[in-house]
Amino acid sequence: AKVVGDPERFRDYFTHQTGNTCALVSIKQVLGDLGRPAGEEELFWDAFGKGFITAGFTCDDPEDKSCRGTYDPATRLCSVVDRAGKRLAVAIDRNGNTLTADRSICVDSRRTGGMLPAAIGDYLALMSGRRVRNDMIPLSEELRAATKTDDVLTHALYIRETLLPKARAEVVEVLRKGKPVIVAMNARVLRQDSGPRAMHAVLVTAAVVGDDGTPLGFYLNDSATYEHGRFLPAAEFDEAWIQDDLQRVYIE
Repeated sequence: AKVVGDPERFRDYFTHQTGNTCALVSIKQVLGDLGRPAGEEELFWDAFGKGFITAGFTCDDPEDKSCRGTYDPATRLCSVVDRAGKRLAVAIDRNGNTLTADRSICVDSRRTGGMLPAAIGDYLALMSGRRVRNDMIPLSEELRAATKTDDVLTHALYIRETLLPKARAEVVEVLRKGKPVIVAMNARVLRQDSGPRAMHAVLVTAAVVGDDGTPLGFYLNDSATYEHGRFLPAAEFDEAWIQDDLQRVYIE
C-alpha cells in the first residue's frame, strides 16, 4: 500500500471552526496553500456580503421560515429579507424608530449561517481565480434516465454500485495530482454518534491505496472536531460520504 497525497501539507492553514463554517475553513486551507492566506472571520464576512452564506430567519409570520439574513459591508450591519427581497423590521432604536438593519442580526448570522452545496464550489472559484469542479449525486431525472426506472431502490443501488466507485476513483486521481478535495459528509455517520443529521464539509488531503489501486482509506482535516490528518477507513468514509450526495469540490 502507498499514500497518495500529503496528510501534513495543509497543517499551517488548518484551524478549529468557530461557527457553522466547515466549508469556509476547508476553502481557507486550499487558499492558504495557493499563497492566498485568509482568516476564517475575514472569509465569512466576505462570503456573506457576496451572497455565498445562507442564514435563515423566521419571517413576521412565525410559520414562515423562508426569510434570510443579508450583510452590508459598507455599514457592517445585517438585515432580514423575505422572498421578495423586502427588508423586515428587526429592532427599535432609543427614539422608538423601527430599524431594518442591526448588528444583532449579524451575530445570529455568524452563529448559524453556512454555505449551501453549490456555493462551496462557486466561492472557491471566485477566491482562487481557478476553474473548480463541484460534483454530486445527480437529480432524480438523471437517475431515472440512467437506470430507465422510477424505482428508488434501483436508484440507490446504482448510486452505491456505480456512482460511488467512480466518485471515489475521481478523488484518488485528484489527490494523485497533488490537489486536495473538499467533500461533504453526514456528520452523524462521520462521528458515529446520535447527533443531528447535518452536512459537514471536510478537506481530504491524502488516501492510502492498495497494490491493486483500491483505496483503503482517506486522510482528512475535520475543522469541527479539530482533527488534522484523521485517517478514515474506506468503508466508514464511503458511508458518511454517500449520505451527503457524494459531493466533491476541487480545483481542476
